[in-house]
Amino acid sequence: MHIRLTLALTITLVTAGPASPVRAQERESLRPTPQQFTDLKRDAETFLQNEPKRALTLAAQAQRAMPDDLEIYSILVRAHLALGQIAEAEKQAQWMLDLRTEHPLSLQRAADVREAIGQFDGALALLNDAFGRVRTPQEKAAILNQAARIQRKAGREASAHRLIEEARKLMPQEPKP
Repeated sequence: MHIRLTLALTITLVTAGPASPVRAQERESLRPTPQQFTDLKRDAETFLQNEPKRALTLAAQAQRAMPDDLEIYSILVRAHLALGQIAEAEKQAQWMLDLRTEHPLSLQRAADVREAIGQFDGALALLNDAFGRVRTPQEKAAILNQAARIQRKAGREASAHRLIEEARKLMPQEPKP
């Protein structure tokens, strides 16, 4: 009896098409729980600094579970940039912009890609737009520090210094970048 049941289940799975209820149940059972998804995202962010390849793997796994999560796309963009995969980073940043064009995180990651390809003024324009869309002092300071880094790369030390000072006023306890 047990063998027949196993055989019947196997035949059902093999013959079921991708849109069948059996396949849908199978996909759903493999989907991470909300806590597992949060853990994947956190782990990907943690590995981003020192192990971008591992971060990329974890973020890709999380993205399969939740394809429209902007934070996962953000990790994907930064991991691809860390690995020197500019074209792939650009693709992921474009997905972010397609999903939520005016979201500050989408604008910041698009700025990262522009910075990576040397389009400093375009990156700064995106950050200026993002700055106008955030509310908290922490978010504003982060954008100012990002803009300061780009100004330095563009050889505009005075502008970078001014931006850092503005960030310090917003977050006096934050260290200098």
